[in-house]
Amino acid sequence: MAASDAERARRSRRHRKGDHSMCDPTRCDGTTPVTSQSQPSAPDRPRLRSRGRRLWEDEGGDTLTGANRVVLEEACRLVDRLDRLDAILNGRDRSWLSLEMGDDGEVQVVVDKVLSESRQQQLALKQLAAELRAAGGAGKPATGGGILDEIAARRKARLADASG
Repeated sequence: MAASDAERARRSRRHRKGDHSMCDPTRCDGTTPVTSQSQPSAPDRPRLRSRGRRLWEDEGGDTLTGANRVVLEEACRLVDRLDRLDAILNGRDRSWLSLEMGDDGEVQVVVDKVLSESRQQQLALKQLAAELRAAGGAGKPATGGGILDEIAARRKARLADASG
Protein backbone atom coordinates (compact mmCIF):
# COMPACT_ATOMS: atom_id res chain seq x y z
CA MET A 1 0.00 0.00 0.00
CA ALA A 2 1.32 3.44 -0.92
CA ALA A 3 2.16 5.91 1.83
CA SER A 4 -0.10 8.87 2.39
CA ASP A 5 1.02 12.42 1.61
CA ALA A 6 1.40 13.15 5.32
CA GLU A 7 3.55 10.05 5.83
CA ARG A 8 5.79 10.93 2.87
CA ALA A 9 6.18 14.48 4.17
CA ARG A 10 7.09 13.15 7.63
CA ARG A 11 9.71 10.80 6.16
CA SER A 12 11.12 13.54 3.98
CA ARG A 13 11.48 15.96 6.90
CA ARG A 14 13.23 13.31 8.98
CA HIS A 15 15.48 12.38 6.07
CA ARG A 16 16.54 16.01 5.55
CA LYS A 17 17.36 16.27 9.26
CA GLY A 18 19.58 13.19 8.98
CA ASP A 19 17.24 10.64 10.57
CA HIS A 20 17.09 7.69 8.18
CA SER A 21 15.06 5.40 10.44
CA MET A 22 11.96 5.81 8.27
CA CYS A 23 13.79 5.72 4.91
CA ASP A 24 13.22 2.98 2.37
CA PRO A 25 16.54 1.05 2.33
CA THR A 26 16.27 0.50 -1.42
CA ARG A 27 16.10 4.26 -2.02
CA CYS A 28 18.40 5.69 0.69
CA ASP A 29 21.80 4.44 1.71
CA GLY A 30 21.74 6.45 4.95
CA THR A 31 25.01 8.26 4.27
CA THR A 32 24.12 11.14 6.59
CA PRO A 33 24.93 9.98 10.11
CA VAL A 34 22.24 10.36 12.74
CA THR A 35 23.60 12.03 15.87
CA SER A 36 22.18 11.59 19.32
CA GLN A 37 22.82 15.22 20.26
CA SER A 38 20.81 17.91 18.61
CA GLN A 39 23.01 20.25 16.63
CA PRO A 40 22.07 23.83 15.88
CA SER A 41 20.74 24.04 12.38
CA ALA A 42 20.54 26.94 9.97
CA PRO A 43 17.36 28.96 10.27
CA ASP A 44 14.53 27.55 8.22
CA ARG A 45 14.21 28.84 4.70
CA PRO A 46 10.85 30.51 4.12
CA ARG A 47 8.33 28.92 1.77
CA LEU A 48 8.45 31.02 -1.36
CA ARG A 49 7.30 30.87 -4.95
CA SER A 50 9.66 31.25 -7.90
CA ARG A 51 10.30 35.03 -7.90
CA GLY A 52 10.47 35.22 -4.13
CA ARG A 53 12.90 32.29 -4.04
CA ARG A 54 15.03 33.92 -6.74
CA LEU A 55 15.21 37.18 -4.76
CA TRP A 56 16.08 35.21 -1.60
CA GLU A 57 18.95 33.45 -3.33
CA ASP A 58 20.19 36.58 -5.16
CA GLU A 59 20.35 38.55 -1.92
CA GLY A 60 22.01 35.74 0.06
CA GLY A 61 19.11 35.08 2.41
CA ASP A 62 20.63 31.91 3.89
CA THR A 63 23.64 33.90 5.12
CA LEU A 64 21.66 36.64 6.83
CA THR A 65 20.64 36.83 10.46
CA GLY A 66 18.49 39.07 12.59
CA ALA A 67 16.54 42.00 11.23
CA ASN A 68 18.14 41.85 7.76
CA ARG A 69 16.89 38.29 7.34
CA VAL A 70 13.38 39.24 8.44
CA VAL A 71 13.26 42.25 6.10
CA LEU A 72 14.46 40.15 3.15
CA GLU A 73 11.96 37.40 3.98
CA GLU A 74 9.11 39.93 3.96
CA ALA A 75 10.36 41.43 0.70
CA CYS A 76 10.36 37.96 -0.89
CA ARG A 77 6.83 37.30 0.35
CA LEU A 78 5.73 40.65 -1.05
CA VAL A 79 7.20 39.78 -4.45
CA ASP A 80 5.23 36.53 -4.45
CA ARG A 81 2.07 38.32 -3.30
CA LEU A 82 2.45 40.87 -6.09
CA ASP A 83 2.71 38.03 -8.61
CA ARG A 84 -0.58 36.59 -7.34
CA LEU A 85 -2.26 40.01 -7.45
CA ASP A 86 -0.93 40.52 -10.98
CA ALA A 87 -2.41 37.18 -12.02
CA ILE A 88 -5.79 38.31 -10.71
CA LEU A 89 -5.58 41.65 -12.48
CA ASN A 90 -4.55 40.04 -15.77
CA GLY A 91 -7.31 37.45 -15.61
CA ARG A 92 -5.00 34.46 -15.17
CA ASP A 93 -6.48 33.91 -11.72
CA ARG A 94 -9.93 34.57 -10.29
CA SER A 95 -11.80 37.57 -11.61
CA TRP A 96 -11.53 40.96 -9.92
CA LEU A 97 -14.67 42.27 -11.57
CA SER A 98 -18.02 40.51 -11.33
CA LEU A 99 -21.70 41.12 -11.98
CA GLU A 100 -24.19 40.35 -9.25
CA MET A 101 -27.95 40.36 -9.58
CA GLY A 102 -29.89 41.70 -6.62
CA ASP A 103 -33.25 40.43 -5.38
CA ASP A 104 -34.98 43.25 -7.23
CA GLY A 105 -33.43 42.17 -10.56
CA GLU A 106 -30.95 45.03 -10.59
CA VAL A 107 -27.46 44.13 -11.82
CA GLN A 108 -24.51 45.54 -9.90
CA VAL A 109 -20.89 45.67 -10.98
CA VAL A 110 -18.67 44.57 -8.10
CA VAL A 111 -14.99 45.48 -8.28
CA ASP A 112 -12.50 43.93 -5.89
CA LYS A 113 -9.97 46.16 -4.27
CA VAL A 114 -7.20 44.12 -5.86
CA LEU A 115 -5.77 47.06 -7.76
CA SER A 116 -5.49 49.26 -4.68
CA GLU A 117 -4.08 46.34 -2.68
CA SER A 118 -1.51 45.75 -5.40
CA ARG A 119 -0.45 49.40 -5.21
CA GLN A 120 -0.14 49.20 -1.43
CA GLN A 121 1.97 46.05 -1.70
CA GLN A 122 4.21 47.76 -4.26
CA LEU A 123 4.78 50.65 -1.85
CA ALA A 124 5.56 48.23 0.96
CA LEU A 125 8.06 46.42 -1.28
CA LYS A 126 9.66 49.75 -2.18
CA GLN A 127 10.10 50.55 1.51
CA LEU A 128 11.56 47.13 2.29
CA ALA A 129 13.95 47.42 -0.66
CA ALA A 130 15.13 50.77 0.71
CA GLU A 131 15.72 49.14 4.10
CA LEU A 132 17.71 46.36 2.47
CA ARG A 133 19.83 48.90 0.59
CA ALA A 134 20.39 50.91 3.78
CA ALA A 135 21.46 47.73 5.55
CA GLY A 136 24.21 47.19 3.02
CA GLY A 137 22.44 45.28 0.28
CA ALA A 138 21.33 42.50 2.61
CA GLY A 139 24.82 41.28 3.30
CA LYS A 140 26.13 41.51 -0.26
CA PRO A 141 29.17 43.56 -1.10
CA ALA A 142 28.41 47.05 -2.38
CA THR A 143 30.13 46.38 -5.71
CA GLY A 144 28.17 44.64 -8.40
CA GLY A 145 24.81 45.46 -6.85
CA GLY A 146 21.47 44.18 -7.93
CA ILE A 147 18.55 45.37 -9.98
CA LEU A 148 17.63 48.07 -7.48
CA ASP A 149 21.14 49.53 -7.62
CA GLU A 150 21.03 49.44 -11.41
CA ILE A 151 17.74 51.34 -11.47
CA ALA A 152 19.11 53.92 -9.01
CA ALA A 153 22.23 54.40 -11.16
CA ARG A 154 20.13 54.91 -14.31
CA ARG A 155 17.96 57.46 -12.54
CA LYS A 156 21.02 59.31 -11.27
CA ALA A 157 22.47 59.40 -14.80
CA ARG A 158 19.20 60.74 -16.24
CA LEU A 159 19.05 63.48 -13.62
CA ALA A 160 22.68 64.41 -14.34
CA ASP A 161 21.95 64.61 -18.09
CA ALA A 162 18.88 66.77 -17.51
CA SER A 163 20.69 69.22 -15.27
CA GLY A 164 23.94 69.49 -17.20
